[in-house]
Amino acid sequence: MNDDVRSIPGRYFDWSNHVWRAPLGVHAAIVARRLLDDPRGGLFPDEHVAAWLGGMSRWHGETTVIELDDGPRLAVVTLLGEPPSRLTDHAERMSPEAAAEALGIASRAVDLVPFDADGVQLLDRIDGLVVDTLVMLASAELRMGRMPAAATLRAGRDDQRTPRLELLPGWSTRLHAAFQALPECTPIDTTPGRGYRRGDAPIDSATSLAVPADPSLLEGVERLIREHPTLLVTTAARDQLATMKVEHEERIETIDLSQAERASPLKRTKAGAPLTLGGELQPFQHAGVRYLLKRRRSFLADEQGLGKTVQALATLEVDGAFPAVVVCPAGMKLTWEREAAKWLPHRRVAVLHGRGQVQWQPRTPAAPPLEAIAATGDVPDDAAASPADPIAAPPRKPDRPNPFATPLDTTAFAEPHEADIVVLNYEIVEAHLEPLSARAPRAVVFDESHYCKQPTAKRTKAAMKLSKAIHPDGLRLALTGTPVLNQPRELTAQLRLIDRLKDFGSGAELARRFKGPESHDRLHWHLRSRGFVRRLKQDVLPQLP
Repeated sequence: MNDDVRSIPGRYFDWSNHVWRAPLGVHAAIVARRLLDDPRGGLFPDEHVAAWLGGMSRWHGETTVIELDDGPRLAVVTLLGEPPSRLTDHAERMSPEAAAEALGIASRAVDLVPFDADGVQLLDRIDGLVVDTLVMLASAELRMGRMPAAATLRAGRDDQRTPRLELLPGWSTRLHAAFQALPECTPIDTTPGRGYRRGDAPIDSATSLAVPADPSLLEGVERLIREHPTLLVTTAARDQLATMKVEHEERIETIDLSQAERASPLKRTKAGAPLTLGGELQPFQHAGVRYLLKRRRSFLADEQGLGKTVQALATLEVDGAFPAVVVCPAGMKLTWEREAAKWLPHRRVAVLHGRGQVQWQPRTPAAPPLEAIAATGDVPDDAAASPADPIAAPPRKPDRPNPFATPLDTTAFAEPHEADIVVLNYEIVEAHLEPLSARAPRAVVFDESHYCKQPTAKRTKAAMKLSKAIHPDGLRLALTGTPVLNQPRELTAQLRLIDRLKDFGSGAELARRFKGPESHDRLHWHLRSRGFVRRLKQDVLPQLP
């Protein structure tokens, strides 16, 4: 029963009295008769309903526009009674199968009338006919002998003065449905109808629609225009499309590179010297390095296991961006030290532990590194006895090999003040800001950059200060395994870290332009066009070892 009532145009549920209400009309009469005729319903009309239904015995019909392969037609659907001869003598009766396919109606008579001035004049002479909005929109043009537009595309602006493309409905339901399928399409009038909550009201074919005038949506809009030549595109809309096209063409090359699965191998550094790495990069990793070098301030968001650390190190080496700073979670410092020793064995790497500034003081030759003593088990001769001890130390036995000792790597124990790469965790950045900045670093890598998604956090503020100390043309790389960056409020601080927020205006502008999950694809398009590279394992599976 509820489904029958919901089929009545204009019906709504009265929550105060818990009853359905609908305007008196042909549709309501049809549903009422069907419900009263159903023996299972147990419904009986009162005297007012019975009198109203008695007056609905003559023919009633409604007309709409139907689109066939050979063009549009005016379709007259019989609702009650038998269609008059004035209609049937000049119309073409649709088969039940064709009516079911075109209109979803198989049990009612559907008569087709030419979509022209003669057809409109014929409908004017028929009593009991309800004309829907689509026919009303087209009738004025048809009466003057002109073919009306299927719909009109115009340029407009939303409440925030942001450009958008607006579709004013015409006679084509197909075109309206195709436009409604575009990403982020919304009705222009968002006021819900009576009985509806906001966002629940259906969008009919007479509702104006809008999409953002954004270059990421250009291909879909252009495809719609090509597939619907009867769409009228205003001059202002064409100008807006031209602006979108220019921006699209400027960025599409960068976007393609951001998701490239292969690129020619890098053989030389930016300075022209042969590129020396401790291993071979995969083709997709070469593509990632090329993207990072081109954009310079970028996210590297490849899926976990695709070698973000290796690509970042290779980018530093090709660019010659030393000294460089790597900021990472504390548990990742050993990984960075190990990977740097493997891939850049000729570079000096220092790892900072704790907030102590003594780590920045040069060590004296008389005081060998404690790490070296721990590794070899050897104590220097001048340290065998204390100068204050008048008794000389006894002769020392020959050293036996230390089974726990590992060969010293020149990258392992470099001093921070002279290292090519300094690695430290987020929690101690603030303590080491001054000596780090004094070295005028030419690159910074923020590993697991989502650690800085909260703008007011201490670690975020410290990382921001470090980023500002990087050379203006230096590399600012943010590595993250987060599958997608969706929430503008979490993305704002990370964009500021790599000096990309200004590309979007401000944090408030970013949140306004890309609000809601429906804008995620458009947000990622703009990120890729500026500084965001991401590949998935499934995309580069053949290249993985």
